[in-house]
Amino acid sequence: MAFNSEESERNTAGSKVQDKALRFSIVVPVYNTEKYLAECIRSILAQSYGNFELILVDDGSTDSSRQICMEHAATDSRIRVICQSNHGVSAARNAGLDASSGDYVTFTDSDDYLLEGALEYAAAKIQATGADMLAFGIRKITPYKSFHYRAVPDKTGPLEGHMPHLAIGGSFFRLSALNLHDIRFTEGLAYSEDRVFILSFAPYCRQLTTCSEVFYIYRSNDGAATCSRNGLRIMKNQFRAARIMFNMSKESLYAGFSEQLKGQARKVIKWGIHAVVRYNPDSNSIFSTRQEFLKQFSGEYRHPACAWTKLLATRRFIVLRESVTRFFRGHAED
Repeated sequence: MAFNSEESERNTAGSKVQDKALRFSIVVPVYNTEKYLAECIRSILAQSYGNFELILVDDGSTDSSRQICMEHAATDSRIRVICQSNHGVSAARNAGLDASSGDYVTFTDSDDYLLEGALEYAAAKIQATGADMLAFGIRKITPYKSFHYRAVPDKTGPLEGHMPHLAIGGSFFRLSALNLHDIRFTEGLAYSEDRVFILSFAPYCRQLTTCSEVFYIYRSNDGAATCSRNGLRIMKNQFRAARIMFNMSKESLYAGFSEQLKGQARKVIKWGIHAVVRYNPDSNSIFSTRQEFLKQFSGEYRHPACAWTKLLATRRFIVLRESVTRFFRGHAED
C-alpha cells in the first residue's frame, strides 16, 4: 500500500510539471572563488529561459566572494544568498537544497559556468520525457587543454540496475523526489560526495534522460574547495565514501544496484590510496593508510592483505608514470 501511495504522489507531481512551465532551482555553493564567481553568476542570469531561482550559498568565504554574491543579488530578484560558516561543499549544497522551491534542482560549482541555452534545452527535454533526472555532457578546461570530459548518449529510459557515471554539474533532479525520500549530500564528505548522492537517488529514478549536448563547463581550478594536496585527508574522505557505498550495497533498497555500488566503492578506494602515494609518500603515511584499509575493508576483499599490496604497487606505478608525463610536458612548454 505504501508503494502505491508513493507512486501516486510521484505521478501527480509529474503531471503537474507537464502542465506548467518548469521552474528550476540552481544551487551554487561558494567558497573563495572570487576570480571566477561573477562569470558563473552571469552565465546563469544570461540564460534565455528565465523561470528559475538562483541560490548562492556562501560557505564562510574569506575573500570577496560573499560581497560578489550580495552585489548580484541586489540587481536581480531571482537571486537568494545564504551565508553560513564554513562546513564544506556538502553542507552548502544541502542548505541550498533545503531552500529550493523549484520543480527541479541543479547544482553549479562557483568556478564553473553554463553555456547559453542550457536551461531552455533542459526544460524542453524534461517536458518531453517526464524524466526524474536529466544530465548534460560536460566540457573540462584546464591550463593545458579543453576536452569532452563527460560524454553521454542521447537516451531516455529506466535505469535497469545501473546508474551511468554522471556528474552533479549539468544534472537536474526532480526536487519532490529528493524531498520525499530525504536524499541529501553526506555532510563532512568532501570527495566522491556527488557519486554517493547520485547513487542514493538511483532507486527512485524511474526515468533518466541523458543528452549528448554540452552545456556545462567544468573548470580545473587548483584553488577549488575540492583541490587538496593533503593525501591523507583525501584518503579519509574517499575511504568514508567507499564505506557508505559498501553499506548501501547490503541494503535491500539497493539490491538492483549492489554490484555497481561495490564496484564504485573499490574505485574510490584506489583514488584514496593514489592521493597518499602522490602527496604523502612517506612510510608513516603509507603505513597508516594500510592500517585504515585493513580496518575498514577486510570484509570486502577475499584476501585483504594481498589486495592492499596490489593496490599500493599499482598506484605507485601510475604516480610514477604521471610524474614522467608532467616532466616532459614542462620541457615541451619551455
